[in-house]
Amino acid sequence: MELLRRTLISLWDQQTADGLWNASSPSKGQSAVTALLVQELFGGEIRCIEVDGRSHYFSLIDGEHIDLTEGRFDTSVDFLKGKMVETSEILSNSDTANRYELLKSRFDDVVDKILPLEDQAHLAIRDPNYVAGTSERPEVAIFSQARSDYPPLPDRRMTPGQLVWMKWTGGPIVAQSSVQSWHTIRFENGNINEPRELSKGTNLFGLNDYWNQVQDKVAGWVSIVRLRDEVWLDTQFYGEGRAYGHSWIFLDTLRKQILWLSKSWEPAKKEGETGRSIPAGLRFRVLRRDSYTCRYCGAKAPDVKLHVDHVEPWVEVLRHDIHNLVAACQPCNLGKSAMSLTPQQIAEIHEENRVRE
Repeated sequence: MELLRRTLISLWDQQTADGLWNASSPSKGQSAVTALLVQELFGGEIRCIEVDGRSHYFSLIDGEHIDLTEGRFDTSVDFLKGKMVETSEILSNSDTANRYELLKSRFDDVVDKILPLEDQAHLAIRDPNYVAGTSERPEVAIFSQARSDYPPLPDRRMTPGQLVWMKWTGGPIVAQSSVQSWHTIRFENGNINEPRELSKGTNLFGLNDYWNQVQDKVAGWVSIVRLRDEVWLDTQFYGEGRAYGHSWIFLDTLRKQILWLSKSWEPAKKEGETGRSIPAGLRFRVLRRDSYTCRYCGAKAPDVKLHVDHVEPWVEVLRHDIHNLVAACQPCNLGKSAMSLTPQQIAEIHEENRVRE
């Protein structure tokens, strides 16, 4: 939420505040209008609590309290005591409604402008089965996208040094890198030699499954982006943006960057989701801890498809404890019932996981 907070600091003033305001404490008097804006962007509830004799509003989203005006108080706020307030009740106060419309108008004017090229960023959505690396460093040195109808990545929107965020399909944003170079190659008659040569030195070069899929298009374009400065993120982001089937997203406005890069908490499970499904953030932590290597046979991604396995079977524990989870290649995971791990082997894996954590 830091990017959103920094944006709002430049927009708050006396006109959007519900009382005395000064530039040295810009969040003063802004809690109601800010909570309304956060709700519009990310959903959730608005809650209210009395602090120092005044009503103070904040957001509750997926069980996480979000208060971008929290620093205005000398005393700590006990968010658990907050009571839910309907949006219509807050907006029934005409002064609050007018201040909110003013803040929202200012916000829309700022966040929908196209950023200078060097300030734009990108989001690469990757299949986690093909993500490799170690616990210290990811391998996101290259991104490739192929299309038969038009070039995937317009050159005019790329420049060296732009940030590139890596998101797992169906999961969080887990890594960051920057653009080094990019190339778009036209291929015909299924001849993919030229674009494939551009991936030499990376795991992508040896991924026959991927290049066979490209070759099956017969003709089209392949865009290759070489990346540098790859790092895992200490905090994962769960984007509120929508990809609409694309695997490369241009974050060319502040609104797009705020929507994709503000939520640092995992969304609550939807009604009907099975308890056996491992949360995406936890799955990432296990694969990263195990350096994308099967703990049973030593096979590594992307040469094999990796699963996350309950060492002690799920039916016996009915919970997702990271010490009981390991990276496992598909053959080992599907054939694990035949392994018959002994209680001692299970205990040894649990202990090794505790040490790795």
